[in-house]
Amino acid sequence: MVTTQTKDDISMLVQLGMAACMNGDVYNARKLFENLLEYQPDMRAASLGLAFSKIVTDEFQEAETILDELSEDDDTLSLKVISLSLQRNSDEAGSLYNKIKDKQSPEALTAKQFMDYSAER
Repeated sequence: MVTTQTKDDISMLVQLGMAACMNGDVYNARKLFENLLEYQPDMRAASLGLAFSKIVTDEFQEAETILDELSEDDDTLSLKVISLSLQRNSDEAGSLYNKIKDKQSPEALTAKQFMDYSAER
C-alpha cells in the first residue's frame, strides 16, 4: 500500500524530474522517470514525464507511443499538441487542441503557447 508520505515523495520526485528536464538535464530526468516506472509501472505522472523528456530531445515517435498508452485528458492532449507543434504538424496539433481549448486549463494554455510559437517560426 502506498502511504500519503510515499505519494508526497513520489510527487516531489516527478516535479524534480520535470524541472531537471526543463533545465536541460534530460538524461537524469529520464532515468528518474524510468526508475519510478520500474517501481510503479502504471504511474501516470512518470509516464507523462518520460514522454516529455522524449519530446524535448526530438524523439517524437517514442513520446507518441507513451502518450497513446495513456487515457486522453488535458495533460496527454497538451503534450501531443506540443509534440506536433514542434514537428510543425499544425493541422493535427490544431485538431487536438480544439478538444481542450475551451477548458482554459494550464495544460491547454501551454499547448496554445506552443502552437503560437511554432506558427511564428
